[in-house]
Amino acid sequence: MELRVAGAAALLVQHQSEDILARVNLFLGEGAVGKLRIAQGPVKPLAEPAQRPKSSRTPAPCPPRPRRNWPPPSPRPPRR
Repeated sequence: MELRVAGAAALLVQHQSEDILARVNLFLGEGAVGKLRIAQGPVKPLAEPAQRPKSSRTPAPCPPRPRRNWPPPSPRPPRR
């Protein structure tokens, strides 16, 4: 399996290569990937996800919060 990584991230990926292989093989099945090859170079940016169409509906306003009807606590008496 070949991974293309940008600059300084290559050292981190190399350090964690056994964990990466273990997780990939856990997902794909034991022995699916035997070796990890790290290529250092520019990485293409992710493609922008398709924009969801705007809904013409507006969300309902939230109801007002109920007021609390108890008196505020009285202040403490001064210490002596």
